Amino acid sequence: MSELTTIRKERTIHFPGKVLVEEGDKVEPDTIVVRGVYNLRRLFFVEIADSLQITPAQINDYVLKEEGDDVEEGEILAKKRIFLAETAKRSSPVEGTVERISSTSGHIIIREREMDLEPRKVNVAEELGIQGNEIPRYMKKKVGEAVEKGGAIAELPLTAGFRLKQSISPIYGEIKSMDTETGEVVLQRPHEKIELKAGLPGEVEKVISEKGVIIKTRGYRIQGIIGFGKEAFGEVKCVEKIEDSLEGKIIISKKRIPGEELKLIKEKGARGIVLSESNVADIEELFGEEVYSGVTGKVDRGIVLLLLDGFGEKSMKEENWEFFMSLEGASAYLNGMTQIRAGVIRPELIISS
Repeated sequence: MSELTTIRKERTIHFPGKVLVEEGDKVEPDTIVVRGVYNLRRLFFVEIADSLQITPAQINDYVLKEEGDDVEEGEILAKKRIFLAETAKRSSPVEGTVERISSTSGHIIIREREMDLEPRKVNVAEELGIQGNEIPRYMKKKVGEAVEKGGAIAELPLTAGFRLKQSISPIYGEIKSMDTETGEVVLQRPHEKIELKAGLPGEVEKVISEKGVIIKTRGYRIQGIIGFGKEAFGEVKCVEKIEDSLEGKIIISKKRIPGEELKLIKEKGARGIVLSESNVADIEELFGEEVYSGVTGKVDRGIVLLLLDGFGEKSMKEENWEFFMSLEGASAYLNGMTQIRAGVIRPELIISS
C-alpha cells in the first residue's frame, strides 16, 4: 500500500509568530512548534459609484487612491464636483489599506490596519454619572459581544430636561469584563491565539522564520480520495467492533461503519477515522449536517474522516487491512483537506515507523 520512506512535513501558520524549537530538535506529536496571535483585520466595502452618482466603470476617474495605498479614518477616497460650490465625497470609515478598486461593483475594498491588542478600560459609571453597581442596567452590549469604535457601550435613556448620556467605545473591541465595584468595562481587540503542534514525531530539519518548521520523519504516507475535517493525530487503533478505549485514537476499520456508530466513535473521543468507503448519509449523520465534496477540510468538525477509496459501501482490501494491522499502536497524522477542482489536494494519512 505504501513503502517505508523519509517524509518531510511542513508545519506553519499563515501569519508571523514565534518558533519554539530549533533545527535538530526532536519533537513528539504534541510538541508546540510555533505560537502566534492572529490580529483579525476586517474588510470594509465602501460604496463609491452610488454616492457619487456615477457608473461603476467610471470609478477610476474619481478615486484619489490606488490599490496598496494606506488611508486614515475619515480620509477622502473619491470625490466629484456636482455644482460650482458643491462636491460629492466619500471618505474611509477606517484606518487601513486599499486592497481593491472595483470597476465592476463600484466599491473600494479596504482592509483595516493591524491594531494594538492591549486591553482598554472605560469607566462607564463615571461617564454616565451613576454607581458601579448600576451599570448592568444600562449596558448596550453584553460581556463577550463586540462594539464598534464610536459605538455605545452603555447609555442612559432620555428624560425630561436632560440629554441622552452615552459611554462611547474608543476602539473596535470585544467586551472582556465588567466591574460593578469600579464601574469599569474592559475592551480588547478581537484576536485568536494559535499554538501549532508538530502533529507527528521526528526531527526539526528546518526552521522557517516566524512561520514554523519542516519536520523529518520515517514512515508511510497514504493518500485518500476524499476527507472531511481539518487535522488530527493519535495512535493507530484497528477495530472490527466499537470498543470503549478510543480516546485520542485514529480509528481504522476494515468494514463500512454505519452513521450511528460513527457518531458513537466520535463521542468516545476518537480523533480520526479511516475507512475504505462510506456513503453520504452516514457521513452526514456523523457531522450532523450536509457535506460538500468540492473543497473540504477547512472546517473543524471535531473529528477527521478519511476515505481511501471514495464513496460507497465496500470493505477494505485484505492486503490493506493487514498493512494497517501491522502498524497498530504507531503514531498517525491525519489531514482531511481535499480539493477536487484546479490544484488538486488529496487528504493524507502519515504513519510514523
